[in-house]
Amino acid sequence: MGLTMPGLAAVVEGEAAARRRLIVFRAGLYACLRRRADALFELADAVLTRTGPAGSLVELSEEKAFRRGHGALYDALACGDIDQEVLGECSPAHGRWRTRDR
Repeated sequence: MGLTMPGLAAVVEGEAAARRRLIVFRAGLYACLRRRADALFELADAVLTRTGPAGSLVELSEEKAFRRGHGALYDALACGDIDQEVLGECSPAHGRWRTRDR
């Protein structure tokens, strides 16, 4: 890629580093989820990508990031599980996510 603007390389490298940090963060978050991990992960995406507050859980289930029906959302909240120990030891700012075997 030919960069003609001074400093553009630093911006592109900064974007790549930010993308890597986001990938590490998302992988670490997913590693903390046990039962109903996919639905809980999509719920987190729905909360984080929504523009404004949600008035109900059904509204969250209608977000594009949550690809399941609202029943799956309630099931994930009722039966899902988060490894709180792993979550508590995570530091996304420093990229220290401890992973565990499923």
